[in-house]
Amino acid sequence: MLLSSCSEGKLDDNLYDGTGGISAEVNGGLVKPQFALLYSHRTCRFDVEEGGIRTFTVGFTNTINGVGMNVNVKAINIPEGNLSGKTFPLKTGEGEGSFIFKGNFDDPFLTDDTHKGYLHVSFHNDQLHFITGIFSYDCVNSEGNVVRITNGKYDMYY
Repeated sequence: MLLSSCSEGKLDDNLYDGTGGISAEVNGGLVKPQFALLYSHRTCRFDVEEGGIRTFTVGFTNTINGVGMNVNVKAINIPEGNLSGKTFPLKTGEGEGSFIFKGNFDDPFLTDDTHKGYLHVSFHNDQLHFITGIFSYDCVNSEGNVVRITNGKYDMYY
């Protein structure tokens, strides 16, 4: 079975059916997940971490002109049930926005108390397991370089 990593169309703010995919602007340039035949370069999932903390993660990877990048958003302390209309902060201790450039996992760009953002859930169908929303954040690496992730949109199954 062949899998596609994202839909061909543009994510429509009114499309709430899990098929819209995911995208974001990285420092002003539109980025979407890389196409894959056997596996996906995108993620959308709920997890329970150590201590029973429930998390929600959306993200994707892509390689443009030979340069790999990873955009990831993780909200923590997620309540059970339908999340429609809820917004989660991305800052130290409350959630995390990250950006990995050229596979440098040792020096990721991360949100903190100064460089922060949000993950918003516009629509959530917890019966059919799809979720739609937006995200935006600034993140910084250890050298003080800042990456702006804006106009992030997702409409995906989990």
